[in-house]
Amino acid sequence: MEPLLYQLGAAFSVGLLSSGHCAGMCGGLSAALLSGSNERTFLKALALSAGRVFSYAVAGFLVALTASALTQLAEAKHWIVTTQILAGVMVILAGLYITGWYRGLTYIERAGAGIWKRLQRLAKAFLPIRTIPTAFCYGLVWGWLPCGLVYSTLTWNLSAEAAWHGAAVMFCFGLGTLPSMLSLGMLGNRVAKLLSNRGFRNLAGGFVIALGLFTLLSALDRSTWF
Repeated sequence: MEPLLYQLGAAFSVGLLSSGHCAGMCGGLSAALLSGSNERTFLKALALSAGRVFSYAVAGFLVALTASALTQLAEAKHWIVTTQILAGVMVILAGLYITGWYRGLTYIERAGAGIWKRLQRLAKAFLPIRTIPTAFCYGLVWGWLPCGLVYSTLTWNLSAEAAWHGAAVMFCFGLGTLPSMLSLGMLGNRVAKLLSNRGFRNLAGGFVIALGLFTLLSALDRSTWF
């Protein structure tokens, strides 16, 4: 398994460099929910993102917990190599998704669309967002919005040594998204336009692809199958 520190750093990098994607997918919603530029608006934006990041951590914990149980049923070395290969492929797909060169992750997002439709009913109970606790609760639901980048990062947790490792990886991914999402909520279209710049997305996506290739090659180097 890749060192936990590497996974934490890579997850943070993917979150940070997915700013352009976040701007397109969630920027409009964030700006609509939290218009304005005063201190209270910032606190609500922070609470909204805190709820979202907490949901990512819960998802990472559950995936890692499930994977740990499956590891007991399979030969550990083969399982770890297989999941590393899958993680590398998924991160490469995430990089291609960020650049817009290939949108294959949208097919994975569609798999979660049905669940999100049900969760939207729950989310409506917290609208309009007038208080900080309400913003946090809405963020808890928002964190389960189908997202290919979230799903690709979750695959790293299939080889986690402990459930809390999965939570930590997804927490770092969420932290990486904070700068863009907080600025989108406060500044709206001006920041969204910058983050959606083609050059920025190509550069960010290229870096994520490089991370995926490193993960994939590391897994192949350790495998005794090839």
